[in-house]
Amino acid sequence: MLFDKRDAQAMAKKLKATLIDKKGKKHDIAVVKYGGKVVGQFGIRRGSGSLGHDYIPGQIHVTTKQARDLVQCPMSFDDWIALMKEKQLIADGAQSASVGLPSKSC
Repeated sequence: MLFDKRDAQAMAKKLKATLIDKKGKKHDIAVVKYGGKVVGQFGIRRGSGSLGHDYIPGQIHVTTKQARDLVQCPMSFDDWIALMKEKQLIADGAQSASVGLPSKSC
């Protein structure tokens, strides 16, 4: 297992994701917005912290190493946005309009 619940929560915080509590479901949803548009989302399992979250890198359009860098701090929110612009998943002129959790300081 590469990523656990704590890692998923760290990624959500770093990406300023809004957490949506899906009552009665097995996952909460972390929604990442930029420029008023959803640019990524992933589920955070509610169960034990030991449950795997290895699906997240694909859902936020990064490699496993880049996702690890989000958790361990070499990659910032701004770095992730630049990567999404490079991949043309976010328009180059888009401005952040996300309101969510504060970015994790490293």
